[in-house]
Amino acid sequence: GCSGQEEKSYTIAEPGSWRDGTYTAQADGYNGSFSVSVTISDGHISAIDADSHNETPDRGGVAIETICSTHGPVWKENVAKVIGIYDRLSRYEAETGVVIAYGSMYGHTAQMAEEIARELAANGIKNIVMHDVSVSDKSYILRDIFKYKALIIGSPTYNTLLFPDVELLVSALRNREIKSRIFGCFGSYSWACRSVKELTAFAEQMHWEMPGCPVEMKQGGCEASMQQCRELAKAIAQRLQENE
Repeated sequence: GCSGQEEKSYTIAEPGSWRDGTYTAQADGYNGSFSVSVTISDGHISAIDADSHNETPDRGGVAIETICSTHGPVWKENVAKVIGIYDRLSRYEAETGVVIAYGSMYGHTAQMAEEIARELAANGIKNIVMHDVSVSDKSYILRDIFKYKALIIGSPTYNTLLFPDVELLVSALRNREIKSRIFGCFGSYSWACRSVKELTAFAEQMHWEMPGCPVEMKQGGCEASMQQCRELAKAIAQRLQENE
């Protein structure tokens, strides 16, 4: 606040409760009352304008002119659009779609991932992104997880734990505390299955919803395991469509 001015607090509506329209609020500026209008379009901030005021024109006349990011570019154009995107990301709001991120040593876990993707498409899911964690850069995987509502992770058991690149992804997600995701998991093993248990515990820690049953496959693929993959995909697709 300005020096010598009494500090005040204001109540902000809960995220997700904003309706489209233009909202105006007033506060005490240095030289009197200050009015700001915020325009909401499609649930996001699309414009911020300083209205009536008695402030110095090149100070109080502009609500936000430049965004100087701590990590990232300096924005001097499309400021309202950038604020709207930040608003959406800060609420972990996502689009309808599924990210399938998997690691595979001998191709069996990849086979499960492909079966799940086919069944998702057969059940009407249009946005499906697949990432082999040993190939895709983690930044691209995280970008898509932020973008879409559902995440399915697959991993073989590796030395009684997760496949190393899957473990790195899980750690990155845990550190970012991504919220409100629909989650499914699957995995393969030879003599001891731990990957699915690790992934299930991770989802519980994140408080993510798990509408389908995790799938564990011993060694190579069989029809029973593929059917379980299809059932998992159907459960995820149904839950996504209920959220639309």
